[in-house]
Amino acid sequence: MARTKRTPKKEAKFLEVLAETGNVSHACKLSMLPRQSAYDLRKLYSDFEEAWDKTCEIGADALIDEATRRAVDGVEQPVFRKGEVVGYTTKYSDTLLIFLLKARRPGMFKDHPALPHVSHQTATDISDNKRE
Repeated sequence: MARTKRTPKKEAKFLEVLAETGNVSHACKLSMLPRQSAYDLRKLYSDFEEAWDKTCEIGADALIDEATRRAVDGVEQPVFRKGEVVGYTTKYSDTLLIFLLKARRPGMFKDHPALPHVSHQTATDISDNKRE
């Protein structure tokens, strides 16, 4: 294991960035905490592991909030004419809405496995039917 001295300042910065981005590498870089050291601290200290897990939940909630905003409220996008902005339109994300529905109501919106297509007609049968 890497020798890493626990410092409240580095840990706090790491957890702050992790909550905002959900990205361990980025959190390590901005907190100047080597990546392996972060994982070592997680293994060694249950309080840090717990804080890490809670922070990841906060980050996930933030992502869900943003996905919901984009799906339901939409995002304003400029409309151009001859290189000039002439107005704005709201773009919604149907894809995000689908994912949110699947996550929140899986019984209602789950994917169904494709049923195999079984044809009882042969190519000869089809060509015979056309001749009739």
